[in-house]
Amino acid sequence: MRYFTKAMYEKMQVYGYLQVAPHLNEQSEELKEWYITQGRDYRSEVRQHFLLIEPLLLKYLPDFRVSAIFAQFVAETEGRSEELTVYINQMAKDHEKAWEETCRNSWEEYQEIRVTLPQSFTVMREKHDLHDAKIISVNSPEDSSVIVILDGKSSLGLCGTGYLTFEDVLSYEIPEGVDGDWWLYDEVHLTPEGHVDFRALLHANSGSSEEFVHLHELRIIAKGFKFALVRT
Repeated sequence: MRYFTKAMYEKMQVYGYLQVAPHLNEQSEELKEWYITQGRDYRSEVRQHFLLIEPLLLKYLPDFRVSAIFAQFVAETEGRSEELTVYINQMAKDHEKAWEETCRNSWEEYQEIRVTLPQSFTVMREKHDLHDAKIISVNSPEDSSVIVILDGKSSLGLCGTGYLTFEDVLSYEIPEGVDGDWWLYDEVHLTPEGHVDFRALLHANSGSSEEFVHLHELRIIAKGFKFALVRT
């Protein structure tokens, strides 16, 4: 991925957590009582969630910041500092700016190469948002094609089952165990020869239980493309 990288998505999880961290223990008594009725411990789950995302926090934040977040917002063993709140707010603003720049750069490249892409590809990209679609299968028959089949029930804009058929495929990188993955973001480029270079970032359906997020990347370079939608 050139724009929507694994690191970008990991940072998104970090900054998303930072935005809610100051409010973790400010939930209503009604919510906490609901947890009790479900046989669950709210504060214990808050702590467990922190421990799950902690490796990502340590990957992108200084150690002393992570320790302060835990002490002030999770365990509440320290009083809250204005300095940490300011830091978190600034980090959120910086991430939002970086995300907007990433989206803009991807869109601008797409606009630059749009006229050279297969028409069926541009129609698909501009009419159907694949985000959160679920991969049913990725097949590579012996006719130099790769077929990606997506279940759009949970997606933002794919109303049915989508069939992405890449024709005259020159190369592809399909991660093992991709069936069942969730579609996150995709981008398209042109090779020096003018072929479609399609890439997608996927939320893996499997991975270590100790990982907060496990990601796959799919890449297909092809001369042709067809798209079909079967509405359900």
